[in-house]
Amino acid sequence: MRDLPRAFTAASMPHGVSDVRVFCGGCLVVGAAAYEDEPGAPGRLAAHPAFADWPLVVVTDEPARAAASPMNFLWTTFTRFEPAADIHAAERHIVRNHVAFRGPIVIDARLKPWYPRELSCRDDTAATVSRRWREYFPGGGVEMGDSERASLD
Repeated sequence: MRDLPRAFTAASMPHGVSDVRVFCGGCLVVGAAAYEDEPGAPGRLAAHPAFADWPLVVVTDEPARAAASPMNFLWTTFTRFEPAADIHAAERHIVRNHVAFRGPIVIDARLKPWYPRELSCRDDTAATVSRRWREYFPGGGVEMGDSERASLD
C-alpha cells in the first residue's frame, strides 16, 4: 500500500507558482499564471521535481478558494477543464492502444479566455428575490442561498 504525501515540503517553488495548498493526501491545488499568460504551465509543472511525489495536482486561478472545501474543490476542478485538452502528466505513453500516464497527473482548471463569463446576480434582482422569498415558497422548507457564493465555501 502506498503512503500519500500530506504536506508540501519542496525547498523552492517552480517559476510562476503563486500558491500551493494541500487539498487531501496526494492532491495539491496550485495557483499559477493565468492561461493567457502561460498556456503551457501545467505541462511544465508536471515535469517539475517539486511535484514528483504528488499523484494529482490541480492548477487553478483560485487556489485558496478551491482548497477551502470539498464542494469548492469539485466545482473549481470539474467546471474549468476539458478532459481532452487539460490533463497533463510527467510522462505519457501508449499501452495497448490506450494513453497511460506517469504522475503526477496535472489538471489545468484555470479559467480559459473562451469560457463564458461568470454570471452574477444584479443587486436589484437579488433585492426583489429576497423581499419576495416567502411568497415564492409559502410552505417554507426552501432555504435561500447567496447567489454570489453558489453554495461554495
